[in-house]
Amino acid sequence: MKIRSQRKHNMKKRIAFYLIALIILTSCLSYRGLYGDLKEQTDKTMFTYLIYWRSPERIQEIMNYPVDKRRVVFNEEIKAIAEEIGLTENDFLRQQSERIRDVNMRFGYVVRGMFTDKGMIWIKYGEPERVDENYDHDLYGTVEAWVYTTKDKVFYFTKGEQRIPQLVNPAADTIVKR
Repeated sequence: MKIRSQRKHNMKKRIAFYLIALIILTSCLSYRGLYGDLKEQTDKTMFTYLIYWRSPERIQEIMNYPVDKRRVVFNEEIKAIAEEIGLTENDFLRQQSERIRDVNMRFGYVVRGMFTDKGMIWIKYGEPERVDENYDHDLYGTVEAWVYTTKDKVFYFTKGEQRIPQLVNPAADTIVKR
């Protein structure tokens, strides 16, 4: 009886994990797809400043504006994002550039690092304050935990397909606008 209960519990964990992974993958693919459709380098640069701060739909909307209007709307969005997180526009642009460069180098495997779950969290929150590499979680099993004590957040990553770490608790990120 105890074995059956344990199997049922494990099955629920797997189903929850795969549903969350599907939601995350679908979201990341929409950012990847949008980036892949951009032809101009200026648009790709603007995209990197907006990724994970604005939804793919909002970014697409901005990219559909005529070039002169697009730049104005982009600047308005940058100003709004910087205000949301308490930075100047220049500080936000500098921080975002550094983080995109960092995640592309650190987490780029099969895809660019900025399209990975670890890249998404790093872009939003920066380098974790603490990393517990073999954290034993009741629901997710052995995971890597990224701890942001000053932000009161913990993100758990497990190895996904092709050994790319996948975020298993997306609800912990209340800022990401997917």
